[in-house]
Amino acid sequence: MSYVELAVTSNFTFLTGASHPHELIERAAQLGYRAIGLADRNTVAGMVRAHVAAKAAGLRLVPGCRLTPEDGPEVIAYPADRAAWGRLCRVLTTARRRSPKGACRIVMADLADLGTGFAGLVSLPENQDEDDPSLTININLLKSYFDISLHIMATPRRDGNDAVRLARADRLAAATGLALLVTGDVL
Repeated sequence: MSYVELAVTSNFTFLTGASHPHELIERAAQLGYRAIGLADRNTVAGMVRAHVAAKAAGLRLVPGCRLTPEDGPEVIAYPADRAAWGRLCRVLTTARRRSPKGACRIVMADLADLGTGFAGLVSLPENQDEDDPSLTININLLKSYFDISLHIMATPRRDGNDAVRLARADRLAAATGLALLVTGDVL
């Protein structure tokens, strides 16, 4: 079984991602990956560059978007087909139109407009208590939106709190009936 990193952020997520999409693709190819999942925060702006680089490198690109609703947990959405991709772009456009220039105001209700054909990874908020009922409610709501699959994303940060963080993610996955998926959350 080969490793696929599904939570890669490029420099199209301003002040977070450090590398251009083509640099991430080239490095993944050097490491022997067969696929890579690129998902920038509330944008798909770097996807064409990633697609061109992936094609040149013979690497499968798994295009996605890291959606950050202000009233729920962050979720990485992976559309399965062209129609789902179009709906994702429509959700992003709607969120940008209602926001001041340079912002993207997404709310949980927007995610209902994604429709069918999505897989997703839920990133747990660091500052929200796992016993907070709104977290479980929102995760169960996301389960109804992501019809292909939904996983709880767990990421080691190597900051001394990984055991607590991963145990919390595991408990929440068990409580919501979702599987845990560990990522490197590459920046």
